[in-house]
Amino acid sequence: MVVVLVMAVGLWWLMRPMSVVSTEKISVVSQAGPAKPNLAAPAGQIVAPKIAPVAKTENSATAATPSAESSGDPRASLKTAIPDIVGLIRAGQEMTLLQTYTRPEKLGMFDLSQIQASYDGWRNDSDPYMQQFYRQRNADSALYWESLETQTATFNDAGDEATYTSDVEGALLHAYPVTFVKVSGKWYLKGMVYLAPLQFQL
Repeated sequence: MVVVLVMAVGLWWLMRPMSVVSTEKISVVSQAGPAKPNLAAPAGQIVAPKIAPVAKTENSATAATPSAESSGDPRASLKTAIPDIVGLIRAGQEMTLLQTYTRPEKLGMFDLSQIQASYDGWRNDSDPYMQQFYRQRNADSALYWESLETQTATFNDAGDEATYTSDVEGALLHAYPVTFVKVSGKWYLKGMVYLAPLQFQL
């Protein structure tokens, strides 16, 4: 009987440390709380870094190229082109007008030196009558172009051609249409153009 009792006490003594250890492990886990899930990407998988969205900006090529309007070019708008033409006519600068308002692909078709000589001949003619004739034609031409400022243009479907018809009529002038065409953001003259005392097919 004594032997059985001693064996029972010995077994209890041997089992005691294991119970204490198990109890301590459970206590530590409960204090730490539930385990957090592992959010790391699986091995071999590349996670793309988050990049803040980039604000949209104007195209650099467009921003770097100034428009005709921003550069102060009168050809950028019909509202500025027509007064510019009037000013050039009144100043007797027909050649500047031709060089400015003739489409680039058409400009090479003219003998500018011959045209210049013709205008110089009219202006500097020794005959007072011829000088008066040039001055009157020039004034009438300026009046005609000036009248276009109050007219409303008729546009084509594409919006790149505008035609004006003046209401000025007289012995030296007759109503005829003036057409502008827009090329690369600038307005040029197109068709038969009267720059006294000559006419040009632009």
